[in-house]
Amino acid sequence: MINIKKLVALATLASVVISSGCASLGPNYQPKVSGYGYDAELYASLEPNGDDWSFRDFSPSGNKNERNVRLSDFRYLGSVKERRCLRGALGLTSGNCEKAFVFSKSKPSLVSPFFLPITALGVFFGEGSTRILPLMSYANFDWNEYWEAIESAQGNDSFTERYPALYDRYVHALNLNEKLRQIHEDREKFLIQDFKDRTHVGLKISPTSSFRPNKTIHALSDDDLQVRTNLSVSLDEIKKNLLSTNEVFRTLDDLEHRLTEVEHHAEAAQETINSSHLNVSFSMSRSFMSNLDEYLLGVIVPPEISWDENRKTPSKDTFKAMVMFKSESDIAKMNAAKQQAALLRQQQQAQRQTEKVAQLKSQIGSQFCSNGLITYSSYNCYNGICGNIDRKEAGQLIAYLEDFTGNGQRLKLRVLSWATDTGKTRHAPSSNILFKSNEGWKQNTTPGLIFWSDSDDWYRCNER
Repeated sequence: MINIKKLVALATLASVVISSGCASLGPNYQPKVSGYGYDAELYASLEPNGDDWSFRDFSPSGNKNERNVRLSDFRYLGSVKERRCLRGALGLTSGNCEKAFVFSKSKPSLVSPFFLPITALGVFFGEGSTRILPLMSYANFDWNEYWEAIESAQGNDSFTERYPALYDRYVHALNLNEKLRQIHEDREKFLIQDFKDRTHVGLKISPTSSFRPNKTIHALSDDDLQVRTNLSVSLDEIKKNLLSTNEVFRTLDDLEHRLTEVEHHAEAAQETINSSHLNVSFSMSRSFMSNLDEYLLGVIVPPEISWDENRKTPSKDTFKAMVMFKSESDIAKMNAAKQQAALLRQQQQAQRQTEKVAQLKSQIGSQFCSNGLITYSSYNCYNGICGNIDRKEAGQLIAYLEDFTGNGQRLKLRVLSWATDTGKTRHAPSSNILFKSNEGWKQNTTPGLIFWSDSDDWYRCNER
């Protein structure tokens, strides 16, 4: 049974409204260990390690839910906003205000005569009070616990001794991408300039007769022989094994191992770049080939070479393209062949025209068709409602051949009818019909209408 004295005490407490102010975020704590003062940043997560704490998941990007500590000043990135929760609701287990943060503390707030503080109930009911009456509480970030955890993590994995040097190496490793790119660029520029200084690139024209094609050969220059260069070492291949900005390292040992790997690769890559050579290839300019192609007998360009500062050359090594033009008689034969081909085309065209005119003469009075789009209206009735309905269908215009021009290019036609691909030939449409050919011209389809049209747009109706 419940002790009478405890009931009296409980009734007394229930008649009082207990109020405690909302706790602030705590003192404005300053880091107890000063930051390392680097421009770049590394972040980590603060994780429990038995009774101690350790830094884990080192990364250049912070996340309030994962990597929640900025290591330059140990600033906390997670939320420290005050949270409310209920504890000890009737019939339920106790609340979890203490679990609102990794580092948190909870305090009661306003309590009515029917909602007593957990601490007061504990006097009478002990730990079971959290299951009897509810209590509104506020959970706050506990800065004291946070800095104690920071100090604990600094003491693990020799963090304080190792991290500054590892961070210096990390920043240096991130800069290796730009450093190797600059070394690669400088090496390529040096070899290109060395090639230009010790060589001459130009053209050698053969035959050396006084004849020149009546084109642009007089404007030929050594620049028509183009030089293409690239370093034998690919920068993209070198950068594949360098440090990227999205890498995460679980422990300091993992970070140190990766940095050592990157440093060794960068050292080897720099040696590879410094010993690389220049690949040099030659080709004729596009304008040269397009302007003079018909006059060329052949072009021989120098073979691809490898070039570096150790290449032994004469005082001025020469690379020339041999440009061989057709002879004067060859050009004359070529021009004669062109004229003969043009004459042959004219004769063939005249022959086709003669045959076409003869055929059209024999087809006077025949029906000719042209394909296109038919636009018309038809009268329809549905459920007692009647009216015209506009329609568009693929179809043909049908006309009689009346006459043609002397060369057979234009036809004189007289409209007979029109037809759709899906319907029958219509001789007496119910309204005006418009025909639009596939070539774009339009024609009214009134029977008996005479008009002129291009012969290429028409065909004998029974021939397709």
